[in-house]
Amino acid sequence: MHYKLMFPSEYVGAHDLQGEDRDVTIQDVKIEELRLVGGIKQDKPVMSFSDAKKKMVLNKTNAATIAGLLGSETDEWRGWKITLYATTTKFGRDTVDCIRVRETKPEEQQS
Repeated sequence: MHYKLMFPSEYVGAHDLQGEDRDVTIQDVKIEELRLVGGIKQDKPVMSFSDAKKKMVLNKTNAATIAGLLGSETDEWRGWKITLYATTTKFGRDTVDCIRVRETKPEEQQS
C-alpha cells in the first residue's frame, strides 16, 4: 500500500490511481477555497466527477489539456469523459508525482 493511502483526502492524488489509467465523467468545475501548507487559504479550481468520490484540484496544465479537447468554457465540460493517469513532473529541483489528462478526444458526451 502506498503510504499516502493511509492519510485520506477528498482530492485525488497520483497514488490513488495505483499506476492505472482512470476514466472519469466530469460533473462540474467550481472555485473552492483550499487550505494549503502552513494554513494558507487560496481559491483554486476544483473538478468533481459523477462517477468518482474524490475531486481533483485543477492545475493550468490539466485545464489547458481539457480545454484543447473540449473547448475553453468549463460549463461545456459537464458530462464528458476524460482519462486521468499518474506520471511525474519537475517541481523546483524535485521530481514529484502528478496526475495528467490523456490528450485523447472523448468519443461522446455522457448524458
